[in-house]
Amino acid sequence: MAIQYIGPSRLRRSIEEAYEQVPKEYERENPYIIVGIPHAFSMHREVNEQIMGFSSRRALHDYADHRIRALENMVRKTQQEVSAGKKKFTKLFEELGKAGFVTDKKKNMLACYVNAEDAVFLDVFAATLYHLGPLFQTQKNFEFRDIPGQLRHELVHYDLGVSIPCSETKKYLQEAIFIAECAHQTRKLAQEDPAGLEHWLSSEDAQRYFDRMQAAHDLYGGEAPVKETKKLLDLENEVRTTITKLGLLIAEEALAYGVVHDKNLFITWLRNEHFLDMKDGIALYEHYQQRLAAQGTLATIKELRQSIDTAYTEQRDIATVVLA
Repeated sequence: MAIQYIGPSRLRRSIEEAYEQVPKEYERENPYIIVGIPHAFSMHREVNEQIMGFSSRRALHDYADHRIRALENMVRKTQQEVSAGKKKFTKLFEELGKAGFVTDKKKNMLACYVNAEDAVFLDVFAATLYHLGPLFQTQKNFEFRDIPGQLRHELVHYDLGVSIPCSETKKYLQEAIFIAECAHQTRKLAQEDPAGLEHWLSSEDAQRYFDRMQAAHDLYGGEAPVKETKKLLDLENEVRTTITKLGLLIAEEALAYGVVHDKNLFITWLRNEHFLDMKDGIALYEHYQQRLAAQGTLATIKELRQSIDTAYTEQRDIATVVLA
């Protein structure tokens, strides 16, 4: 199975090789793997605005490629030359970090599944460290990221991205992003490119956007795009609140960390997410360790997806569904 890769061209082969190391134990084939910043993050302001300042994903990839190429050239030099150029080396990595989505590089979570785009995202900083690893040879100045392990973890979420609650959040977020992007495109073309605006207005996306805005205009007037986007994000947040209340995310992470057999990182995740009662979380982790040993990854993911759908439909805590 091949991946559908979107990202800096310098990293393509390294990420494809990382995926080749992942056991093919997942239901959904040919996953989208993107090295870049998820569009959805800007909707929730989950990242520092200064690293969202790229005009397009292509601009971000070009920016990253330029710095990755410079880093490749530096690490091919002797260790003495690298030490002498340490300030430049550090500066290049700092610049590269602006193209990533994780502002705290000390955290292990440098990858994520984003259901609004139905893709696994890798942070460009982490992906570059993985890419440069063989070139460093004996140097121990950097912690090389386990990208194959990150992919194994996130592909669990990718398979579970078709569950009922994930499908609902995806629907609301995708529509919110669509409205926000159409509104931005309309304003930008009206100011900068009247001919381009005329062409855009004849597109199917523009027609769908203005049909929806016309219906909303009676309620909200000129604030229709902003109000409609907020309404959709509020609906998405309601579903996310329910997902948290029912413990669905804890069950997902219990299995995702279980696939890579890292109980310590799972417990750290529980603490970082401020889940005060960790008893059910640890019980879910142990349960899925047993299920993985008994039936393998694919069957266990399918089993969890059914449990998530049941818990969400019946509004029951996931622990009562799984551990009963």
